[in-house]
Amino acid sequence: MIFLLLPGAIYSQENKSVTSKNAIIIDCADIIFTGNYAINYERQLFSKENLKSFLNIGFGGWYSANNNGSIGLQEVASSYSMPLTFNTITGSGSSHFECDLGVRFLVNKHWSRFEDNGVIGPEPILNHSDVKTVMNFGYRYHKVNKKFIFRAFVGLGGLGFGIGRTF
Repeated sequence: MIFLLLPGAIYSQENKSVTSKNAIIIDCADIIFTGNYAINYERQLFSKENLKSFLNIGFGGWYSANNNGSIGLQEVASSYSMPLTFNTITGSGSSHFECDLGVRFLVNKHWSRFEDNGVIGPEPILNHSDVKTVMNFGYRYHKVNKKFIFRAFVGLGGLGFGIGRTF
């Protein structure tokens, strides 16, 4: 009986947890009349015990009432937004520190002027496209082998948060 059970114990393997390498995250951030929002696809590129790296690409919107350093609620800029960032997280367990660096492409950016009666004044001034730097530092909550992601961050785009799901 011992000889029958012993080979099973010798050749057994350790059960490692399987982590998802993809995620969809919805982010939004705001800083004094300027903000952005996007739905992002995230793909894990590198993983070690307490360090992981991801590539994020997304699509969303960007808006601003900040015209050349002065705030004017009658002049509003808006555009489509496509962030492309490299995200690194550290820590173990479910709480992590994250650093997000990259660029945000603003496409079809235009300024509109609103009059007091709500009617748009002159034709919008088109800037067509622009590139903004993305730099965020924050907290990420993600339990091992669970699907829910929560992130809170501060950066060049202001204070923000995001929620997502791994797959």
